[in-house]
Amino acid sequence: MQNNTDPTPPDAVPSSVATELSQLDDESLRAVLDYGQTLLNTRIEAGPNEEIVSIEDHGTHTTVIKCEDCADGCDECPHGPYLYHVRSEEHINGEENFHWVYIGEVVDECTS
Repeated sequence: MQNNTDPTPPDAVPSSVATELSQLDDESLRAVLDYGQTLLNTRIEAGPNEEIVSIEDHGTHTTVIKCEDCADGCDECPHGPYLYHVRSEEHINGEENFHWVYIGEVVDECTS
């Protein structure tokens, strides 16, 4: 149900989507937010020489555990697993990317 206090949607949100969202009840709107976060999480990808072990959404951030290989010939590869907090950021120019914060090494070992 739309009212006079509804915020103005960002330009990137199609008007049909904004209209549909404004008509949802609280429970459905929260489900849409969860689904949107899940979609964003599916866009987190491993970089070169990395393997993502797990991705878990926590609302304000996503935890990602990954293992990493370094240079060829390293007898200790893969390294990790390492825990990161990841969140999507929109920059002033409108571009979005993921901000990765290293938390530390996880107890389990990576396997090659």
